[in-house]
Amino acid sequence: MNLIVDTNIVFYLLAGNKKIESLLNETTVHIPFIVEIELLSHPSIAQKELELIRSFIKDSIQIPYSDSLKELVIKIRRESKVKIPDALREKLFEPFYRIEGEEAKKGLGLGLYIASEIALAHEGDINVTSSDNETVFSFVMPANN
Repeated sequence: MNLIVDTNIVFYLLAGNKKIESLLNETTVHIPFIVEIELLSHPSIAQKELELIRSFIKDSIQIPYSDSLKELVIKIRRESKVKIPDALREKLFEPFYRIEGEEAKKGLGLGLYIASEIALAHEGDINVTSSDNETVFSFVMPANN
């Protein structure tokens, strides 16, 4: 069986979650480059955990994009700390939603809505978590869809 994993799955595995461990046993694991970036640039990863993550990535099939892009995103994530307020996070995946006020950006407000519809159509999921340290968008889709 092939399985594309997201950041949270790897963190659950590292935390010793037996369900995740049994799911990944005898499975060919694919890691998208963005998950690799999220894992390697997470602000609260200890050195020992980082070594485990690197080993897990090495033992997986990596879905590459570009090494230079990965390095740039890792650098930006480590240097930037942006929190999306809870009230806004709940609306991000609604069609035509845009932030109002001084920080408003041009656009139709359809990008995240379209991404969420793509995920749904392929029996996947898209979500966002945000804290004072980081904002993470996760897109999960079964490898066979």
